[in-house]
Amino acid sequence: DGGIQGVWSKALGSNSTAKYDSDNRGVGFSDKLGSHDSIWYPTTGYYDSSGSFKNDHSCRYWSASPCGVYVYSMGLNYGSPAVRPNVDTYRAYGLPVRCIKE
Repeated sequence: DGGIQGVWSKALGSNSTAKYDSDNRGVGFSDKLGSHDSIWYPTTGYYDSSGSFKNDHSCRYWSASPCGVYVYSMGLNYGSPAVRPNVDTYRAYGLPVRCIKE
């Protein structure tokens, strides 16, 4: 879940030290959220509320936590910080969804 009390914020803090992997276009969380090497979030891009596609060097992932007219998401990008665990995002955005546990 997102927000200040969510799993991403608790595990990563408000600004993560995780690094963007430009070769593989994504961010790995194995050292932050567990020891298994499969905790990988690719930066697949997303659609904003106007329907414009944002490039594949950034991404946001939905959480299940509403925030007024927004929903919390986790933002990933090639900039600094590479991970923002509690971004409030308009519900009209088209973001990928990733399960917490299979």
